[in-house]
Amino acid sequence: MKTKQKCAVQFALLFVFTAILIIQPLAAREIIPGQTREGELGDSDDMIAQNDRRYDIFTFATQPNESYKITLVSEAFAAASSIGLQAGVLQVAYVTTPGYQVQYSGTFNTAEQATIAVWSTQWQSVQTGKYTLNLEIIANISSGVWRGQDIAFYVAEDGKKITSNGSPLVDDNGKSFALVVESVPGKGGCSGSAATRFVADIPIESGSFEYSVNNAVFTFTIDGTFTSETESNGELSYNLDGEPFGCSGSYQKSGPWQAQATTSNGLSNTATMSPAHTYYEYTETGEVETLHILYQPVSEEE
Repeated sequence: MKTKQKCAVQFALLFVFTAILIIQPLAAREIIPGQTREGELGDSDDMIAQNDRRYDIFTFATQPNESYKITLVSEAFAAASSIGLQAGVLQVAYVTTPGYQVQYSGTFNTAEQATIAVWSTQWQSVQTGKYTLNLEIIANISSGVWRGQDIAFYVAEDGKKITSNGSPLVDDNGKSFALVVESVPGKGGCSGSAATRFVADIPIESGSFEYSVNNAVFTFTIDGTFTSETESNGELSYNLDGEPFGCSGSYQKSGPWQAQATTSNGLSNTATMSPAHTYYEYTETGEVETLHILYQPVSEEE
């Protein structure tokens, strides 16, 4: 019975708090995307106090289908224990765990003035109310094939993953790939260059992704960020043992990459190189996971 009463009281407080925010818009301050704001509950001229509840309010303008990420970091007094949209207001509730960070991501379906509320309910037990608040607008991501120098990948129609499912990056056997890394030079006793095609589903979260493979012959990591609807960049590291290709060295590449959304489909062709050997890696269920290809220079006679 006490639990039900407690829940009812908490719901009532939340309703009252939301109503207060809606009827007091003049107390809000603007936060600009890409900006970090520092604040302290209890030490702000436009902070609102209501029934031992302290909160700051920030607003920002949104556009239809625009995605956003909000990061809140508390200092000495508390941390966000929950974060979410309630009645159009982004609520950040506090408990007494210092130094905690919380993020919230979502998408607006219409143009509106969004509101962020930073608040504490147990003010009497709080020593200080310092926090930092950062707002990022995440670019919408074009679906389709993205290409850069020696890299290509396919973004699904919903923009939420890099995937081989439905990808037009297809080889002569009709196999679809999510990601392709090409022109990896040979080192040591290995000549020519290697390329690897990946069968994968790589989630895109808050405008970023990461993916890795690590086994006896192949180590690969890649991370990336979509900086606009048509631009992306990141870092990759590639190390393929030459043993499957009969050489004593390896194929290696590491460093930054960039890619742009394109309208071209299919795998790229290397006019001066010829496929000399292929090596497949399989999943435990026997499905192709990666396809490694050794390219050798085309002879002048060819």
